[in-house]
This record gives sequence, C-alpha cells and structure tokens, in this order.
Amino acid sequence: MANRLKLIGLVILTLLLIAGVYLKFFRSSDNNNSSSTNTSQQAEARADSQAKKQAIESGDSSGDHSVPSNDTETTESGSITGLSAQQETNGTVTVLTKLVSGTTGTCTVTAKNGSKTTTKTAAILYQSEFSTCEGFSIPISELGSGQWELSLAVGSSTKSTTLQVAQ
Repeated sequence: MANRLKLIGLVILTLLLIAGVYLKFFRSSDNNNSSSTNTSQQAEARADSQAKKQAIESGDSSGDHSVPSNDTETTESGSITGLSAQQETNGTVTVLTKLVSGTTGTCTVTAKNGSKTTTKTAAILYQSEFSTCEGFSIPISELGSGQWELSLAVGSSTKSTTLQVAQ
C-alpha cells in the first residue's frame, strides 16, 4: 500500500512537472509571437501616421490622385482641424484627417455619391503634435465614380469636403 501511494505521488509530480514545462516554453513563445505582432503593428501605425502627417502638412497633390475641394467645417469650435481625400491608383479613396492633439473617441466618415452611401468608423490615433483617425480607405467600387461628398464626425464636431472620383 505504501508503494502504491509513492507511485501515485510520483505520477502526480511528473504530470505537474510536464504541465509546468509546457506552460513555460509553449505559452511564452505564444506571448513572444503576439508581442512581436503588436510591435510590428505599432511600427506600421507610426509609419502610416507619419505619411498622413506629411500629406496633410504639404497639401500633397502629386501622383495619380485627385485633390479635394470645397472644404467646409460645420461647427465653429471642434476637434477637427483638417480633412482631405485623394483617389489612389489602387482603386480606393483615402481620407486623411487632422485632429487637435489629445482628442479622444472615435471618428466616423460618411461618403455619399448620389443615392449610394457608406459609413466607416475608426479609432483616434494619438500623436504629440496632432491626433488623427486611424485611417479610412474606401473602395471606389462601393460608391462608383462621380462627385463624392465626404463628412467626418468626431464627437460633436463635423467637417465636410467633396472629391471628384473617376474609375
């Protein structure tokens, strides 16, 4: 009977040791993979935000995309300081935003072309100089070519612009 109890204790101890080794090596490699994924996502977000910043500050109108017109802000005080859109060569329209630094919440962009409407939502990306919406890329196929009306809402602030889109 004493040998049987020793054997059961030894089996339990072995199982605990195997479980500990599994958690130590396999779980830690999963965490390393997710943290490296998060790091690469953060690096990509920083690169994207830097490109957005440069495009907004320079009023970029080079390349094969359209330049927006008729920028109008519908609130006098608000967190939106810039809104522009450009047609890309890959068949999308990119919406670029500039917000007061420290703005929190979410961004909602509504795009209309005739009777077709699409709405996209994105989180706000904090930056020290100014904040921005994480990004909006709208496939032209969703609304088709024509005069797009774009409206950005952040909290109680809204800003609108138009863009002539060709397919």
